[in-house]
Amino acid sequence: MRIPIRWRDIDALGHVNNAVYLTYLEELLAVVLGPILGDDYVTARVEMDFRNEIRLGEKEVTGIASIERIGTSKRHGSAPIASWLTRGPHSNGSVPRPPRS
Repeated sequence: MRIPIRWRDIDALGHVNNAVYLTYLEELLAVVLGPILGDDYVTARVEMDFRNEIRLGEKEVTGIASIERIGTSKRHGSAPIASWLTRGPHSNGSVPRPPRS
């Protein structure tokens, strides 16, 4: 899924604010989980590794997600895996995160 980088996403240092990544994730989850679960899901935990900055000049990010499993309880709920790819003058060619072992 391609998400445009909006002017409001950029902070005073000229890159996407860290909190905005959660907005990108919510947009991605709506596309991936929406057709399966509708609106009946809650993101209970998020863990992110910030490896590179994303700047306004990059125009967009590409979100890639896959569903690891969908459980029936809070403890074993849906667990999507998401990666962000950027290509642009300020990126160093980010690559998807490796699958969990």
